[in-house]
Amino acid sequence: RDREPENGFYSVQGDQEKNQLIKDWLKKSDTAEKKSFHLDTYCVDSIPEQDFFLNVMHQNEIQEIYFTGMLTHGQSDFRINYIDPDTHGVRSYYPDFLILTQSGEWLVVEVKASINMNDPVVLAKQEFAETVLNASNISYRMIPHTEAASIKLV
Repeated sequence: RDREPENGFYSVQGDQEKNQLIKDWLKKSDTAEKKSFHLDTYCVDSIPEQDFFLNVMHQNEIQEIYFTGMLTHGQSDFRINYIDPDTHGVRSYYPDFLILTQSGEWLVVEVKASINMNDPVVLAKQEFAETVLNASNISYRMIPHTEAASIKLV
């Protein structure tokens, strides 16, 4: 299947309250323009995801950060298959962030509401993600929403 967008770019739509234009973030940061962005607009699912992105973007130890959680409709091959504990069917999981540190370590990060961190489906996603990613020497972290704005990744 051809993944190249028809007009040379993907059109992004989402909740206007949660859409974030990268140019607006760049105005707020002198370090952000050194990071790599693959879209001109991010449609975050929650304010904690936005807070996490802004927090990590300002950390000197982070070389690149990509919000991948919104690419759930074939725009990316970045997904992890897992077995849904309720239906026992194979499903696709699209983690929130892919991050490259200055030391060359790749991290996959999921920001999750604290109340949902022990949900069986969330735990199944985490288990499969850790198994698949560890085999590729990539770290996986699930961050509670309460820590998103202040967590130090490295």
